[in-house]
Amino acid sequence: MEAQFPEHGKNYAGVILHSENHYREYMQGELTETLQKDTIYNVTFYISLADNSHFATKNIDILFTNKKFFLKTKSIIKKRSLDGIKNLKYSLVSIEKEEYYTDKNRWMKIQTYYKSKGGEKYFSIGNFRKVMDIDVMKVNSTFNESFAYYYIDQVSISKKEIEKEEIEIIIPEEKEVFTINKTYIFKNVTFDFDSFKLTEAAKLEIQEVFDYLKNDEHLKIKITGHTDNLGKEDFNQKLSENRAKAVANYLMELGVSEDRVSAKGFGEKEPITTNDTEEGREQNRRVAFEFIEK
Repeated sequence: MEAQFPEHGKNYAGVILHSENHYREYMQGELTETLQKDTIYNVTFYISLADNSHFATKNIDILFTNKKFFLKTKSIIKKRSLDGIKNLKYSLVSIEKEEYYTDKNRWMKIQTYYKSKGGEKYFSIGNFRKVMDIDVMKVNSTFNESFAYYYIDQVSISKKEIEKEEIEIIIPEEKEVFTINKTYIFKNVTFDFDSFKLTEAAKLEIQEVFDYLKNDEHLKIKITGHTDNLGKEDFNQKLSENRAKAVANYLMELGVSEDRVSAKGFGEKEPITTNDTEEGREQNRRVAFEFIEK
C-alpha cells in the first residue's frame, strides 16, 4: 500500500460514507466568517478513496448550519434529528456525479455552488442520504473492507464572482458559448410529425444542458416550444406546449429541481422564417431555451 500525500499542506481528514452495516462518519468544520444571505458561494474540496476501501460511491453531501452541533449516532443523521436541535438552522447540499469516485491514487476535485440563507457558520461533510438512495459499487481491494472510506482535503468556501452583465458557459467539446438572457435553439431536439417523444439524440443534447445547470445552481432555464402553421391553431398550441414540457420533464428526471425549470408553448405564433417552404417549416418546428439568473 502506498502512502497518500495531502493534496495541500501537511494533513487531511477522512470519513466513512458507506458501510454494509450502515455505519457512517461526518466531518464538521467552522467557517472563517458567517455566510451572507442570498450570496452565492463557490464550494470546493478534494477527496480520494482510501486504499483499503472495498466500496466506492458517487454521493457526497455538505450540510451548512448556523451553529456547531453534536449527535450521538453511528448511522445516518436524519432530518428529524436535526429538527430536534434547539435553534439549529441548516441547509443540505447534495452533490451528484455521473461516475463513481474510485481513484485511490489521485485527489478528485468536487465543486458546487451554494446560495446562502444567511447566518451559516459551520459545515459538515458526509453522507446524509437514506440507505435506499445511496449509489455504491464494489471496487478492487486486497483488504476487502466493507466500507467506502474517503480522505478529504482543502475545503474551500468562498464568494462566487459573477459578472452582472453576462455569464459565459462553454461546452468543451464544441467550444460553444452560452450567455444568460439569450435564446438558443436545440439542434437535435426534433420530433416526428404530431409527436413530442424525445429521440436519443435529443436526450444527449439535453444532457449537456443539464450538466451546466447542475454545476451552476444560480441558473434557471426557460424552455419554449414552437410549431409551423400546418394544422389547426389550437392543436399546434397544445403540441408546442407538450414539446417544451418533454424537454423540461427530462431535465427534471436528470435531477434539476422543478423551481429551476419553466416550459411554455407558443404554437405557430412566433415563426423565425417563412412557412411557405418545407425547409422554413422545419426551422419553425423547434424547441428553444434561455438561461436566466435565479
